Amino acid sequence: MVLVSPDDGRISTLVHEPVHSWPNDWAPNSDQIVFAGLRNGVWNIFWVSRSTGRVQQLTHFQSQSGFVRYPSWSPRGDRVIFEREDLSANIYVVDLR
Repeated sequence: MVLVSPDDGRISTLVHEPVHSWPNDWAPNSDQIVFAGLRNGVWNIFWVSRSTGRVQQLTHFQSQSGFVRYPSWSPRGDRVIFEREDLSANIYVVDLR
């Protein structure tokens, strides 16, 4: 994940891991960006600080059969809401004639 300066186009890398990091929203303090991240095959919610580069994991899901997306800060900055989807499958049998 990178941040591009609107003033001079300078690129600052915020998240260095070569994995999925899908940013979605800025915190009300204009420093933290909340994102959905895939780490070790599991999706969780994280934030990264623009000023310090610190990354903080907010959720601790362990199942590889689901994903999270669209995290957003509350206006007061005291909550993050997001979508979580658990995937499941059914097995069917078809008789062949």
